[in-house]
Amino acid sequence: MISWPAANGIKGSSARPSAIVAPSGTNRSMACAIDMTFRPTLSEGNPGDRLRVGTRMRRFGLMAVGVAVVLGACTPGSPATGHQPTPSSAVANGTASPGASPSVVPAVAASPLSIPSPTLPFVRCDTSVLEMAVIEEGAAAGNVSATIEVRNKSNRDCDLYGYAGLQLLDAAGHALPTHVVWTTNSFFLNTPATESMVGLPAGTPPITPDHPIAGHAYIPLSWDDVQMPCSEVAQLQVTPPDASTSLVIVAAPPTGQPAAMDVCSGGTIDVNPTRAASY
Repeated sequence: MISWPAANGIKGSSARPSAIVAPSGTNRSMACAIDMTFRPTLSEGNPGDRLRVGTRMRRFGLMAVGVAVVLGACTPGSPATGHQPTPSSAVANGTASPGASPSVVPAVAASPLSIPSPTLPFVRCDTSVLEMAVIEEGAAAGNVSATIEVRNKSNRDCDLYGYAGLQLLDAAGHALPTHVVWTTNSFFLNTPATESMVGLPAGTPPITPDHPIAGHAYIPLSWDDVQMPCSEVAQLQVTPPDASTSLVIVAAPPTGQPAAMDVCSGGTIDVNPTRAASY
């Protein structure tokens, strides 16, 4: 909050003389026309009157100083004599002049994730060195999306490229009707996804659902929960791209809600290309 300085930069003080105030409603020119002439009266032959006159004259002398100040202010073009704050004094007092605009501090944009490059030559991540988890699930207009996060838990860099395989399972681990569609499109994408190599270096942080992590891979899924028949999916059997073995993970985000996926249209589920953390 910006504090403005007092008018003319003058602070009140109990030690200064009282100001000469014009009657209410009197403007500047009228105040200057007020008769300020001192006319002492003297009773002849009375010495006491001379004492009073002397006293009055001394008072008049003091008042004349005040009148001179007022008349000086009435002179056309005369600037006000009050102390004007300089820019340096305004800054020192922590205030700004009325005409000054508050300085704008530019917002600092968040640094983008530094996505690691794939290894050269390409080294495919084996299923045994990977860990996975469903990190989020959302829905809109009868469509549902979920994302599987993938981490390299080994001490050796490796890469992923392409589409993951998927099998829907119930709570007992039994296979449910599953029809996987590998596609670059999705109800939740504004532009088609692209296929690219994803580098998974060793020593990255653990899977964290609330923000993307550079060096992890992400597998986007989407399906509908309207068109019958539907299945309640409790687990996912995920096969990494170009791998022959799979991992079984819980088909629910870390919050546990929803506890299962309702996949309809006979188990049809779209799988987009595996991608790096890009948001």
